[in-house]
Amino acid sequence: MKNELGNDFAIGDIHGNLDVLFSLLENESFDFDHDRLFALGDIIDRGDNSEGCIALLNEKWFFSVLGNHEALFLKQVEENDFTLIVNNIGNEWLRKWQNKKGQLAQWATDIRKKMPLTITLNYPGCTIGLVHAKAPESWPIGSEKRVSLAQHHEEIWDRTEFYNRKELTPYRSTGIVLMGHNPVKKVTLNGNRIWLDTNHSSDHLSIVKVGQLVELFRK
Repeated sequence: MKNELGNDFAIGDIHGNLDVLFSLLENESFDFDHDRLFALGDIIDRGDNSEGCIALLNEKWFFSVLGNHEALFLKQVEENDFTLIVNNIGNEWLRKWQNKKGQLAQWATDIRKKMPLTITLNYPGCTIGLVHAKAPESWPIGSEKRVSLAQHHEEIWDRTEFYNRKELTPYRSTGIVLMGHNPVKKVTLNGNRIWLDTNHSSDHLSIVKVGQLVELFRK
C-alpha cells in the first residue's frame, strides 16, 4: 500500500476515544484530503464513542488492522452471546445495542471487510508491517482476504513475545513492524519492533509519522 500524496501516520489502540483522536490529529496538522492514518487495532471499547470509531472505517483516510477487542465483538455478534459485557473488557457500550441486530450485523460486516489481520506499507527500500499483538512467522497473513481468527490467535492476542522482548532477535520479514495491544508507558522500540499502545499505561494516545521511522532506520 503506497501513498504518493501525503504523510502516513500510525497510532496505538484508540479504544473509543474519538474526541481525543481528533484533537491529536489537529495537533499533528493532519491533512484529511492527503494524509492517511493507520491504527493498530482495538479501535472500540473502554472509551465513550466506540460507535464513532467503527464509523471511521468508512473514511478514505483511515485504516486499521484487527484487534482482540474487535475479534471478541465479532464472536459475540456471531454467537448472539453478550454475556461478556463486563467492566474489565470495557464493552458496556454494547448493552444498548445488543437487541439491535441489524446495526450489530452492519458493524460486524464493516469490521470483517475493512480490518485485516495485517497491513503492509511499502516505502523505497523499507517495508512497514502493521499487526495488533504479534508479528507472524512469515509476512503477510491475510492482508487482502478474510482469515480464520481461530488460526491466528497469537497475532491478535499474544503477549508472550512482548514480555520476552529483551531476548528477541530482529524481525526479518519486514523492515519495521508496528504493534499495539501490549501496554507501554511510551513508544517502545526493540530491534525493529515498535509498540505504540500507551493508552492504558499512560492515559494518552501515541502517534508517529511513518516516514520519520523509515528515515531513522535507514541511518
